[in-house]
Amino acid sequence: MSNEVIEYESRTDAITGELEDFGTIERHGIKCTWSGALNFDDDDDPEYIDLEWKIDWSELKSEAVERITGVLTVMPRDESFDEKRIEIDWKEANKTITERIYVDWEGEDEVHASYKFSLVPHYDVPILKDCNDEILAASELNDTVLLIDGKKAHVNNAILSYYSEFFRALFSTNFKEGRIDEIPVDDVSFEDFGLLLSMIHPKPSFPNDANVRKLLELADRFMMPIVIGHVEHHLLNNSKFSNEEMIWMADAYGMPTLLEKTINELNNLEKAKKLKKSPKFQKLSKDAKCSILEKIMELI
Repeated sequence: MSNEVIEYESRTDAITGELEDFGTIERHGIKCTWSGALNFDDDDDPEYIDLEWKIDWSELKSEAVERITGVLTVMPRDESFDEKRIEIDWKEANKTITERIYVDWEGEDEVHASYKFSLVPHYDVPILKDCNDEILAASELNDTVLLIDGKKAHVNNAILSYYSEFFRALFSTNFKEGRIDEIPVDDVSFEDFGLLLSMIHPKPSFPNDANVRKLLELADRFMMPIVIGHVEHHLLNNSKFSNEEMIWMADAYGMPTLLEKTINELNNLEKAKKLKKSPKFQKLSKDAKCSILEKIMELI
């Protein structure tokens, strides 16, 4: 299961004969510092640039990201060198990229370049096919067939209706219209649906940091508050997510106990400043921001 693409494009900087650090940026759990120097040939013409990127995604690693993949691209402002693409597929949280790029830029004493990256975090969600086959298999207890991702998912109408307002309405509508043999459910994979139903199965699975985002997304869509409750219990007691991430999840998916706990953990101004700088802060509701402001006022 993958998260959304994380993208960034730098400003254009002048690379000269002196090794220069062009600064550090942070994007959604990824820190990147880049530096470079221009080297000259015997005729004092630019010959090549040595570039270095130090990339730290340990914050994502702590949130159950198994690996990141994507590409980093170096771009000239002019025609001094050809655009360079560097493929990324990493499991280590701290990596350094070094790249030597030859240039064709006679008579100049600097080269202008920028870079961009497009990276995808991948979460390891251990949902086995056998588990899905058991949960969604035909049995004397399962009396309704859903068509999901081109496959038949056998479910118990009464149980699913009890836990999900979405399916209660869906089953009622299809029964009234006489369409009760096979009911299509779009825009969800068979594996993800099995993950969701594993939370309410007689032999239940339990949330973990690798699958809570997907569970919250599914539980919200299919109106299953019991699953959100299971996730909240995990986040309250067993999670390694950052406080900023949990504040956002608690606010976005209606987990009041978690929201209160995580806001109360903003017990110094440094933590409050860290939250303010987080990209998740802008996504918080007005009510959550007001609660955070009240907490900050207690610290002043």
